Amino acid sequence: MLARATPSLVCSLIVFFLQQLLAVIDGLGKDEARQLVNQVDTDGTSVLMAAAAAGNVRVAEQLLQRGAQVHTQNVDGHTALMFAYNGKSQEETLLQNYHQYVQEQQQEQEQQEQQGQAKDGIVLLVEEAVRSHEALIALLLQSGADPLVQVSE
Repeated sequence: MLARATPSLVCSLIVFFLQQLLAVIDGLGKDEARQLVNQVDTDGTSVLMAAAAAGNVRVAEQLLQRGAQVHTQNVDGHTALMFAYNGKSQEETLLQNYHQYVQEQQQEQEQQEQQGQAKDGIVLLVEEAVRSHEALIALLLQSGADPLVQVSE
């Protein structure tokens, strides 16, 4: 079933599980919490990386407050900052493609109304996702993430 899930559904599930994880962490001691927020999966992807990929600033802030390490790299050499930047780039591409699609539809229908001037719900949603990733990038940089880290080859 997950193979058919949309990216937004997957991100929503990630955010839900991250929020549940934070609730568990809050019940632990400081050292146990730090260990838990810095655990990685089999690919070396950390919880902070997952929050960055999902574009969730609030969860990333809470993870950093609980000791999440910004310099952790997965097996491919990716950091949370790279995940946040990649997510921002994907959202910007989605927004550009959507704008192009709307313009093409308007030209085909030869509408003289200014439909392209008003932002619909999809545009607003994607713009908010871009802003979230931008805020995440700023947060990770403020927390000491190194923008010069290279991807492992």
